Amino acid sequence: MKYEVREVPIDRIEVREEDDSEKIVMYPAIFNSWSQDLGGFKERIKPGAFKESIENDDIIAAFNHDNNMILGRNVSGTLKLKEDNKGLRAVIDPPDSYLGEYVTELIDRGDIEGGSFKFEVYEEDWEFKSDKLDERELIEVGLRDVGPVTRPAYLDTEVNVRTAQEVYEEKSPGRSQSGRADGCLGKREKELELYENIIKE
Repeated sequence: MKYEVREVPIDRIEVREEDDSEKIVMYPAIFNSWSQDLGGFKERIKPGAFKESIENDDIIAAFNHDNNMILGRNVSGTLKLKEDNKGLRAVIDPPDSYLGEYVTELIDRGDIEGGSFKFEVYEEDWEFKSDKLDERELIEVGLRDVGPVTRPAYLDTEVNVRTAQEVYEEKSPGRSQSGRADGCLGKREKELELYENIIKE
């Protein structure tokens, strides 16, 4: 079974905090936005490409596509996915662990450069060109995972950390004036040791 991965840069990161419950809000895929050169071709995603998959498949949210670094899962309710007019919207409820705090801190600091999704192609349309990049449209795909990553392939996306209240009220994102809570890093020593061991493997 062949999977493809697309990593997309962010155009901004915003952090809002009104309580201790934060969500990672991102658009790992933007509709009708051409990718960069993917090796002799470029592609764009058509609206509806994820519809069947997000209704029926078991999909995880993971940092850098690492199954050891799970941030959420749709079957458990800690990952919510939907298509809107812009693209594929993902809301991740990160774990109360070193990993969850580490990733949200990287987003807050501006160190995370993009979001990504892994998929299997079910239906596509190609247009081959002799003098420029071939073009592929993704019409239907099977989504396998989404999440924040460090390297881009597409030119548009967003990753945000927002409170649960903001997610559910669908407020317009804006930059936090209060900053993040102190002590985000430097606690949970056992989890840190476990995480560092994963990185070294």
